[in-house]
Amino acid sequence: MQGTLIVDGAKTQATTGAVANLVSSGAQFWLDLDGVDEEAADLLAKTFRLHPLAVEDAEHFGQRPKIDEFDDFTCRSSLGQRRLDVSELRSDAITCSSLSCASTAVS
Repeated sequence: MQGTLIVDGAKTQATTGAVANLVSSGAQFWLDLDGVDEEAADLLAKTFRLHPLAVEDAEHFGQRPKIDEFDDFTCRSSLGQRRLDVSELRSDAITCSSLSCASTAVS
């Protein structure tokens, strides 16, 4: 799994164990995955309990923007652009994809 974990403004390399500990503690954090490999897909499915279709969306970037509502959460898939330096101009650096999921369960 390749990615960055941000907790209270501090950035560290994301690991499955660190993310699982944060989820179980209820802490707030930001997880920025650099693609979704088998380990990251397993984390999304088991630790975050995302619906298999939401995990599939995370694995296949470049899809049309959409909002999916599942039993207890909503996922938003979107495409965006970022400002590029001239040295970065290449076809695979122009767009980025985003998958955001939020729990809709009420306690």
